[in-house]
Amino acid sequence: MSSDSLSPTLPPELEREIFQMLAYSDPLFAPKLMLVACRVKAWVETDLYRVLVLADFFDCFPFKNISHLKSIPAPLLRDSVRTVHLGGIPLETAEYILSTCTGIEDLLISTGMGNISSLLHLLGRLPLRRFVGDPRDLSDGPMDFSHPFFSQLTHLHPFALIAFSSAWRGLASVPHLTHFSFDEGFLHLVPHLLQHCKCLRAAVLRTFSEDTWIEKRYSRELETLATEVRFVQMAATTDAWWGDPLKVWDYCIQAEEHIAKRVSGKIDVKEYRIC
Repeated sequence: MSSDSLSPTLPPELEREIFQMLAYSDPLFAPKLMLVACRVKAWVETDLYRVLVLADFFDCFPFKNISHLKSIPAPLLRDSVRTVHLGGIPLETAEYILSTCTGIEDLLISTGMGNISSLLHLLGRLPLRRFVGDPRDLSDGPMDFSHPFFSQLTHLHPFALIAFSSAWRGLASVPHLTHFSFDEGFLHLVPHLLQHCKCLRAAVLRTFSEDTWIEKRYSRELETLATEVRFVQMAATTDAWWGDPLKVWDYCIQAEEHIAKRVSGKIDVKEYRIC
């Protein structure tokens, strides 16, 4: 007797919700869930493909092989894939992913992939909300912050150590930017961004260096930002971007909780650091 011929002990709607919750919370567990029964496979298959990681620095995600990826029906990828991390892969592979997985909302492109300006027109077609990478790599000339690529972004972390004002000043015009995280080289631009980017809820300095060094080098910038409640400084671990793709932006929740405490008076308004 097949497993599908057995009546579930739970109502079908509740059973489906349970399996989908399990698959959504841990996409790596989805392949095992699909073996339970045909009906479960149909319920959770989309969650199996919700996260795609094709990068030479990962060994824990199942879709590093492009031939495997091309064997998956394109409509399934289109309707399922929402989070993608790319790095150290051929440009044509990246082009295939971005042109096929047209529902991507969360994207990380690591540095070291060379000239990827040919990807910009594909990125402009995506419903992209969150991006980690260096936007400068996507353009052969000055960054155009009016490009469709930026039009729906709410979260941005640029892989750039130093921000030259002439290149980045237009960032404040990104219409829906709510969370901007950055390295210390962007500190001099943050006051302008906080003043002119009306949607911005949190500007988060992610520091890999010792705080004492940053305080000495950027004392003037930090003094200017100390009473700006939307500015937060927090330490970043070495695996900040290369850990669980579904948790890359979790620190924004922590930053908003800290901001709320400053606004409410639960902590000193000048306490911008999160220990």
